[in-house]
Amino acid sequence: MNTKIKVLIATIVSLLITIGSYFLNNCPYPFWDNLSWICWEEYGIRHIRQGSDNLDDVFFVNLSNDKEVVEVPISFGLRGKEVITDRKVLLDFLKMAEGTNYKYIFLDILFPKGVCDPEVDSCLISQILSMPNVYFSAEKDGNVLDPLLSSRGLRNNYYTSIVSTNFTRYQFVQEGQASAPLHLYSLISGDTIKQFGSFFVSKRHLCYNSPMLVIPRDFYEQPNDILEDKFEVDPIFYNFGPYLNKFGKQDVREELHNSMNGKTVFVGDFVNDVHDTYVGLQPGPWILYLAYNELKNEQHIVSWWYLLFGFLLYFVLAMFLLCDFNLVDVLCSYRFFQKHRLFLFLVSLVSFEFVLFVIGIISYLAWGFVYNTFIPSITLSVLTLLLSYKKINKV
Repeated sequence: MNTKIKVLIATIVSLLITIGSYFLNNCPYPFWDNLSWICWEEYGIRHIRQGSDNLDDVFFVNLSNDKEVVEVPISFGLRGKEVITDRKVLLDFLKMAEGTNYKYIFLDILFPKGVCDPEVDSCLISQILSMPNVYFSAEKDGNVLDPLLSSRGLRNNYYTSIVSTNFTRYQFVQEGQASAPLHLYSLISGDTIKQFGSFFVSKRHLCYNSPMLVIPRDFYEQPNDILEDKFEVDPIFYNFGPYLNKFGKQDVREELHNSMNGKTVFVGDFVNDVHDTYVGLQPGPWILYLAYNELKNEQHIVSWWYLLFGFLLYFVLAMFLLCDFNLVDVLCSYRFFQKHRLFLFLVSLVSFEFVLFVIGIISYLAWGFVYNTFIPSITLSVLTLLLSYKKINKV
């Protein structure tokens, strides 16, 4: 095989890996994500960048204690019982929030048809529609309490697969529609993600639609519940129902006015609405905020320098395989390395899988980008097998 053919094959292999890796970051399902690596990388970065998280722009309201049992239609005219968020408590919260200078309120709560008191539902619908920038989670089939609320319902689906039941990726554009984090990002920044076939563009740059979602810490490690010491610090986890019962409407209204001022507010069940992730069970509203934060920090934008670096790396690795390059043989030609056989032994253990592993660690620690080694590993492994098969046939 002459040099020109080797260069051509290495270029094709590098292009396939680069394009395949991009498409993998547009797939919402957690196929082949290296969760064990990410856990160790996250453990390391947590100790390197202690205190780097900033939650000054967000406020969380917990309604896990505020539930009611209602009758719901099942099938064939039969009705069953379901536990939902207490609509009256939610209505009280929205009325108190109306007078605050909030930036955006997202209710991580479903509003299906016919499961509550029509009078309360009517008041709740009117309240939501009267407030700017208040949205909620909508079901895929469009099952919404009232058609008037359809414009306020946003997609908020979580994807898992048979390969991995852990939630690892959040899809920003879901079936052609903006998800809740993308809608919030669009409303605040004025930008969005546009889809062109299998490619996605944001701010006139190529971007990922479903990158690996970085979870910088376990939500429950934070000092959430401060019910014992009344309002001594600004809570980011606000137990609305218990606070209302203990401190009264006036105190709670004043605290909400101070805490929600200029902030994005996520409302939901932080105890029961949880999803399995690589750092353990995490509440849905926390995941929504992290997905929005990824967009705000432009982590979804594709770096051309990063793509170029990856392309050159894959090209070099492919050329090494095609040329049957052996680094140990090269080093053995130098007297210095001949005296250090242990070092030569360690070098002999280095494979392209190890190189990709190191690149993944550097990528995560330096840029916070989760590097998936599946496409590079499988492509280079296939190339190695083909070259080995060709060598055996020559013998």
